[in-house]
Amino acid sequence: MHFSRRLPVLCLVLVGLSGAAQFARAEAPFQPVPHQAGKDVIWLPTPPSVVDEMLSMAQVTSNDLLYDLGSGDGIIAVTAGKKYGARAIGIEFNPKMAEFATQRA
Repeated sequence: MHFSRRLPVLCLVLVGLSGAAQFARAEAPFQPVPHQAGKDVIWLPTPPSVVDEMLSMAQVTSNDLLYDLGSGDGIIAVTAGKKYGARAIGIEFNPKMAEFATQRA
């Protein structure tokens, strides 16, 4: 008879442990990896020196609105905004990569 009174408590403990186990298995933060597969292409990071040269050659200024299609980690859009004062919009297919880029903006 003691077991039947403890059964509800045991069930609650098991449910609680199950929830704790799910919480402990939370995903690690997304990190882009060179050559990771995309929709039609692989992702490769653009070196900051190349980004600076591209934006300089394009004569980007604070009067510009830059669209970066397939923005990946967002380095081009972020640099255009931070260094050149431009408004920039990155468009990325991979939602995890888009979130990563947004966090670094």
